[in-house]
Amino acid sequence: MQELDRIGQKFIKRKIAERCVKLRYRAKTQNLDFNLTQEYLLQIFPTDCRCPALGVPFNWFGEHNNVPSVDRVIPERGYTQGNVVWVSRLANQIMSSAHPSQVIQVGKFAEKIFKQLYPKLKKTGF
Repeated sequence: MQELDRIGQKFIKRKIAERCVKLRYRAKTQNLDFNLTQEYLLQIFPTDCRCPALGVPFNWFGEHNNVPSVDRVIPERGYTQGNVVWVSRLANQIMSSAHPSQVIQVGKFAEKIFKQLYPKLKKTGF
């Protein structure tokens, strides 16, 4: 909660309210179930303001890939309580494009190729 306090509760609440409106509209246009509330989205927002999937800090202003995004865990279930999580936009794009096993498979392949091409660098040594 300390990080949320630093950024500002009012700011976060306003951003979440805006996101809730957009998600409601998206659900309606895609004929998906929707029962999210601003309060629920705030309740599940990571208190450390970091993407739980990638560990990067959320950034509301700059880096587009790190903007907080709401991901549907099971897309067919729509935007419903218990079926959404906050992640960075990049994590959402990665997870939306493939089944979890495929994401893991691609990650292992990328790590293997990286190690072959750059054996002296650490994992995070880009």
